[in-house]
Amino acid sequence: MKTFILLLTVAITFMACDNNEEATNQDELLGKWKLIEIRAHGIVNTIDCEDAVLLDFKTDGLFDVEHFGSNVDNACISMGKIDEGTWVNFGNSLYNIDGDVVTPKFDGDILIMVSNSGEETESSGVFERQ
Repeated sequence: MKTFILLLTVAITFMACDNNEEATNQDELLGKWKLIEIRAHGIVNTIDCEDAVLLDFKTDGLFDVEHFGSNVDNACISMGKIDEGTWVNFGNSLYNIDGDVVTPKFDGDILIMVSNSGEETESSGVFERQ
């Protein structure tokens, strides 16, 4: 009986370690990110409700795009899912997001996605974690 309890304790300990490893290895991109500004050619454009989008990156390599707009009371509301796509983490801070290679920079709850399109001037979208 003591052997059984010892084996059970060891098994539970290993299962707990596996869960912790998965949690710490989770991709920072996962979750919901709302676009708050666009930076291009040295100009910063703050996003208002009519241009707001929310990206929802999921663990299965898919993401949804939700659009926002104003209702009759001028409140900013979701207009629903307008698109979806795929994403892949290549490592070394490179991602393929629906065919575009980008370099995300994470700073707490802020995500800055820098385009790697080969343009002379970098453009980037600034997102806030929701």
